[in-house]
Amino acid sequence: MKRSRAFVLTELLTGMALQAGFLLVMCTAFYMMLSFYTRTQQVLTARERGQRVIAYFDTRIRHAGLGLWKCTSSRDINNSLSSISQLEGINFPVALTSDYTDTTITNSLGHKTYCGNILTLLYAERNIASSNILNLVVVNNNYQSADIVATPTAFRLINNGHKFRDSDFYHYVNSQMSPRVIYKYGSVQRFAVMTTSGVPFLLQCDVNNGNSYKFNVYKAGTSTISAKINPMDELLYLKCKRLFVESENFKYIDFTDDWGKKTPHEKGILEIYMELDTVTKIFDLYVLSTGGEDNSTERSKPENWPDNARWKDEYLKQSIYISHASWKMHNLENIAL
Repeated sequence: MKRSRAFVLTELLTGMALQAGFLLVMCTAFYMMLSFYTRTQQVLTARERGQRVIAYFDTRIRHAGLGLWKCTSSRDINNSLSSISQLEGINFPVALTSDYTDTTITNSLGHKTYCGNILTLLYAERNIASSNILNLVVVNNNYQSADIVATPTAFRLINNGHKFRDSDFYHYVNSQMSPRVIYKYGSVQRFAVMTTSGVPFLLQCDVNNGNSYKFNVYKAGTSTISAKINPMDELLYLKCKRLFVESENFKYIDFTDDWGKKTPHEKGILEIYMELDTVTKIFDLYVLSTGGEDNSTERSKPENWPDNARWKDEYLKQSIYISHASWKMHNLENIAL
């Protein structure tokens, strides 16, 4: 009986040891799976944040310089905007600046390249103010092209303007507001472009005639470039934005009659870095985003983060992801950068 009892005790101890080992393995596996899941979710979050920033850039960068094909340099564009002192000295339509380094480098192809982490963008946008997309197609009384000159040239919308109040060109007449703006609800005059005209021009609306919304077109600024308004072309808004990162937030500023407030668009963005090749007219955007703090692994600076971009070692404590996108700037082909 004693031998039997000793043998049973040994079996119990062995079974308990095996169970403890099995539980330890299970707990370790669960912890590793949980850590892997957490890190994966952080990387996916960081990636999604970077992709949302790229999506915000996409349509705006594609439309940078649209309707400005007659302008051969930034000087030509600035001459049209000469009435806006806050925009003097900006190399439109795509101006790259930096708050930490030089903004001109020579890239691997030997091309002069602008770089930086702040983008000031001049771009055209179709009317998207209402739920029913309204194409602002214009005509005049004789359906003939008309020169853009300093004196007013009258035009109207092809649909008689019955939905013109749905567009952002609609305004309430207020002579106290600034007469020279890029885009501002309630202003008297606004800059606009058309794909066939090639230069910015001023547009003044007249809403004093019931539903017959008419407007006059004027030459803008000190520009000496000859251009025409062609019937059956579409009015496009001329907009200006400044894009940058501040306090781990991707933000933008809309220019109206002055630079407005900073508007946060996407959190968890550590840095952005951009390059514009002046020869190939290719624009590159790099977005360094985070999914949250993660000290569980050792990291080093990612190889795909550009050498000229700002880097801080504190980023190594974050779960980071680098998003990259490139655009061919077809609208800049005629503009010397």
